[in-house]
Amino acid sequence: MPVDNPDLFADKFRVKSARLEGRDYSLPGFYFITICTHNKNKFFGKIINGKIKLSKVGKIVETNMILLSNRFNNIVIDIFVIMPNHIHIVFKINKCSNEFLGRDAINRVSTNQINIIPNPMKQFSLGTVIRYFKAKVKFDTNRQKLFFTWQSRYYDRIIRTEKEYWAIKQYIDNNPKNWQKDVCYK
Repeated sequence: MPVDNPDLFADKFRVKSARLEGRDYSLPGFYFITICTHNKNKFFGKIINGKIKLSKVGKIVETNMILLSNRFNNIVIDIFVIMPNHIHIVFKINKCSNEFLGRDAINRVSTNQINIIPNPMKQFSLGTVIRYFKAKVKFDTNRQKLFFTWQSRYYDRIIRTEKEYWAIKQYIDNNPKNWQKDVCYK
């Protein structure tokens, strides 16, 4: 059956990618990412005196964020902030290697040896890193029987200039102090 509008799913929902068309998100560079909770529910904690007081879910997010660059050897977390219902991250993607310490997924065991990935650019793209992070947080919250859900997508901005980088870094640093002015505050 021919599709009248390829940007719609079942002629109702828009499914066009929010990513920059033609951009390879595994290329080296700086990326500003915002990931929100479902319906902007305040799962991660509360802002008290301009600082975040993390909930149990917020602590799981923080732990997984800190460990993320151990999992992906081409990712550096430059800066991040956890807010009550979203997180901001600046990722630096370095030149990719096709090696990682990981699991033998077929046999469901840790190999504790270096695995060679046939196409490392796909494996270590920004989308892959964020999917892994969101899935790992969800897995850990489920394991602790904590209710939590993510918004289905995320927002990204490719940082193109040093001036833009410093403005974003300042925004992230000041985000908890400016919580009541935030568009996610409700």
